[in-house]
Amino acid sequence: MGVRLLAGTGAAAVAASMALTGAPAFASDVTVALPAPQGLTVTRAAEDATRIVAAWQPVDGARFYRLDLLQGSTETVTFVPGDTTSYTIPTTGACVSYKVRVASENADGPGEYGDFATAGTLAPTGIMGAVQGREGVDGSTGTISWNPPTWAGEAPLTGYRMQLIRYSDGVVLSDEVTTATSHRFPGLDPARTYLVQVTPQNLYGSCSTAVGKSLIDKYKPAEPTGATATRRAGSTLVDVTWNAPTGGATPDYYLVNYGIDKPNTGSVKVKAPATAGVINLARGKNWMVEVRAYNANGSGVAALTVTDPTAPVIPAPVVTTPAPEKIAPSITAALTRAADRDGWHNGPVSVIFTCVDAQSGVATCTSPVTLTADGADQVVTGTVTDKAGNAATTTFRVSLDRTAPGYSAAVDGTANAAGWYRTAPSVSFTCSDATSGVAECPAPASVPADGADQGVTGTVTDRAGNITAAAVTGLKVDTTAPVVRVTGLGDGTFPLGALPAAGCDTTDAVSGVAKQAGLTVTRDAKGRYTATCAGGADVAGNAAGTVTAGWTVTANVPDLIALTRRYLTANNATVGLGQDLTNKLEHGQYDLYVSKVLKEPKGNKAGLTAAQADELVYWARLLG
Repeated sequence: MGVRLLAGTGAAAVAASMALTGAPAFASDVTVALPAPQGLTVTRAAEDATRIVAAWQPVDGARFYRLDLLQGSTETVTFVPGDTTSYTIPTTGACVSYKVRVASENADGPGEYGDFATAGTLAPTGIMGAVQGREGVDGSTGTISWNPPTWAGEAPLTGYRMQLIRYSDGVVLSDEVTTATSHRFPGLDPARTYLVQVTPQNLYGSCSTAVGKSLIDKYKPAEPTGATATRRAGSTLVDVTWNAPTGGATPDYYLVNYGIDKPNTGSVKVKAPATAGVINLARGKNWMVEVRAYNANGSGVAALTVTDPTAPVIPAPVVTTPAPEKIAPSITAALTRAADRDGWHNGPVSVIFTCVDAQSGVATCTSPVTLTADGADQVVTGTVTDKAGNAATTTFRVSLDRTAPGYSAAVDGTANAAGWYRTAPSVSFTCSDATSGVAECPAPASVPADGADQGVTGTVTDRAGNITAAAVTGLKVDTTAPVVRVTGLGDGTFPLGALPAAGCDTTDAVSGVAKQAGLTVTRDAKGRYTATCAGGADVAGNAAGTVTAGWTVTANVPDLIALTRRYLTANNATVGLGQDLTNKLEHGQYDLYVSKVLKEPKGNKAGLTAAQADELVYWARLLG
């Protein structure tokens, strides 16, 4: 049978057809196209589920069948004889599904394909409908629940592998297997976010593509409800009220934000459990007002927004000017979010001001200031004035670093002219950060393994929590010497007429062979040969060790006679010379044989060369 990867039809299909039918199947020769085989089924083999069995009903006149197997983007066509109606296909993994279809062919050419039949994966697919959350007074218990996968694989589920991972640094806090479809995680930090990975598995394992991922967010307040904004009659003051959140963490404070098109012009901070505040909004405009609940972990997911209707402009009433107010108003500052690390922020942050005056009222209050530029101890100033002209000022310092740290790398080692290191080099990193400073820099590390594309990676972190991936790649490292072996040797003892043809084979799995080992062969006085392979080297410059192998050649009179006649025939020697030397060997006259052989190269018409004579004398003396 022939197997190929489909790249269209043409010469390959013709060749495969000839291999099975003895005649090419050209499209122009087709007279009757066979119908597609019916009843195609694709099942897992009962004795081994890693094998797929395709079976179909026979088609009259089919010389063979074409099986089309799709595995991802790879399509394989297999030909089987026409008297076969099933075929077993080995598969390559528990997480791969397969599609199979079949067509019949005869001497006239290929017939039609039937529809594809599918064999699902051995392992299950992913979970469905995951829901996560927190519970408890302090939100220290995380929860998750899910629905079983739509496909359990070719075996019942054995459970779910559940991993709890701290989201900030990827540390795996727990890794366990459960058969339930829900779980609780006690003892979580309310101020941290956690990643939960749930992977269904059966006896064939699990698939990386089936990992269900869900975030258990920080324990924050839910959004407040029932927010209303009511303008006081004839005033710029607006009373805002709301209901406290009914879920999530208990709020520490609320921010009442307001603006014309978006609620981003100003803010008032209200400390919980109060659920009302007063804001100062000019009349004659539509204002957007929103209320958000905050704790140390941030605000709820959603904010409730209300629209203040345009109020008619009412002339200010005539009033008697009161006595001048001498008590200054108060102003306090706060950040919209906590520092990311070590007192530094790595993203924009705003300073919000809260202004209070108990007598004449607040006339002006500095709007929130958003910082976006890098810098340490940036001073933000806020000022409040009351209607009597009294003023107060406060300052707030913010350190901001939004720029990732930098690094440079140095490779300690020497590569040869081909760019290969014979000794694993080490890589050291120099890290820098111009604003907050470096918090973590990768330690020097050696390249861990041989290969043509090796390297060292690490992470640079500054004090603000900005991260840069550090890497040195593309290093070619080969610390292993080539492997040399002696070839051509089988059994350790050989007859004189069947001397082995020894050779050297040099291989190197990493940088490749630069120089093959050379062969030298020696022998002692008793027919013992030694083959030595030495001098091999790889592209990286590693020298191969010297390898030897030995064998023994045994001689007898018939073998020596055969060798003698072969040499004489090659030199067109006389028949009488050959008969003479043969007689001497057959009668054990080894000394006379040696004497005759040594004289032969010196004659006018030499029947033996000097080298041949030496070889024959060696074996005759070994026999004698």
